[in-house]
Amino acid sequence: DLGDLGATRRALRLRLRALGLSDATVAAVEQAAAELLGAVFERAGFEPVDLVVSCYRLLVSVRVSSRRPVDLGDEPFGLRERVVSGVAFAWGRRVQADGSVDLWAEVARRR
Repeated sequence: DLGDLGATRRALRLRLRALGLSDATVAAVEQAAAELLGAVFERAGFEPVDLVVSCYRLLVSVRVSSRRPVDLGDEPFGLRERVVSGVAFAWGRRVQADGSVDLWAEVARRR
């Protein structure tokens, strides 16, 4: 349910802050993750998904894996794509051999 999405955002925010990331980076990563998760939940329902956030020196990588075919641009007005492109310098979709799909976004670390 949507409460789980809110709890996930709060947990992510706390972990990123504990790593010492700037508030601007935390907000951008949280927004990117929320949009990727929202796209998956919108299409696949609230089934279990994997959210992986990896921090590197210059960027933070966000990945959401779904067992169902999803795309960030599934909704009719392209809002999710616009929001993600506003916080990430690159984003996309990767289809795995087993049919699962990874939505991903790369967010620049900000000061």
